[in-house]
Amino acid sequence: MIWHAYVVNGTAPPRKEADGSTTSHIEWQVQKALIKLGAKTIVPGEWEWRKGAKGKMVPGKKPACQGYVIAGFDVVPWQALRLVPGLIGCVSFDGTPAILTASDCMAVAAMERPLNKVQCVEKFSKDQRVRIKTGPHAELPGVVQAWKAGKVITLVEMFGKSFEVTVDESAVEAA
Repeated sequence: MIWHAYVVNGTAPPRKEADGSTTSHIEWQVQKALIKLGAKTIVPGEWEWRKGAKGKMVPGKKPACQGYVIAGFDVVPWQALRLVPGLIGCVSFDGTPAILTASDCMAVAAMERPLNKVQCVEKFSKDQRVRIKTGPHAELPGVVQAWKAGKVITLVEMFGKSFEVTVDESAVEAA
């Protein structure tokens, strides 16, 4: 099997259609078309928590290597690839398509990031008083401004001025 990295058109996120449906990332659209041509494909995904329509946290997946699809063919159907919507070309060096090794493909597949269920639970709320436990701002009191994916943006006061500090959620405790 011969493996290549293919470049897709843009890195646009999914969008709402007029009928209310949502389009998928272009990488997954190209992946489906390549599978129809007989390819084995790799599009590593990155799971994340997003606020849904009703404000509830819902899981969503986006490509970890935006703009690329890795595909392997026994015989590469170059003419058919030209007809795949969204596929721009193949990663190449001096006009020669770069062939990926098995270890290259395994490294790309290892980029898949699973969903961390802990992220779904909001541990801090806006305007909550906290104390920073570790790091350069240890022992400083602060007020939570935002909480995102394991990071807490806290407003701390130093030298008579307020500063926004982003720290890991494990470095903060409720005051």
